[in-house]
Amino acid sequence: MSSNWSMVTRIVTSIECFLIFSVHGIFLLLVIMKTKIISNHSKVLLINALHGLLFGLVILVVLSAHVFNKGHFAVFLFGPLMPLLPKVVQDRCMVALTVLCYMIWQLVPAPVIMQYLALTR
Repeated sequence: MSSNWSMVTRIVTSIECFLIFSVHGIFLLLVIMKTKIISNHSKVLLINALHGLLFGLVILVVLSAHVFNKGHFAVFLFGPLMPLLPKVVQDRCMVALTVLCYMIWQLVPAPVIMQYLALTR
């Protein structure tokens, strides 16, 4: 007898991550449209908003988990749509997820540095 909990967990986790990143991206887009912000700050917020929306869409397709075990590193791909996709699409989704994950480390500090420069003038 197989359990459906693994698929339920995949679907709930994917939807939860998608909602978090999408709401964040939509909120930033609304902030850009409703408030009058300096053009440099609005560009950074726009890039962060688009990054959040893209990240949320990719997470709907593929999630990954990193596991360290006895000196070995493994990355597991899972998600509600991963078993249904061809190998080429799975690989491209993994590359997109990896790029978007590492972009966080470059996109998050950018607004902080701009705020610091604006405050120290």
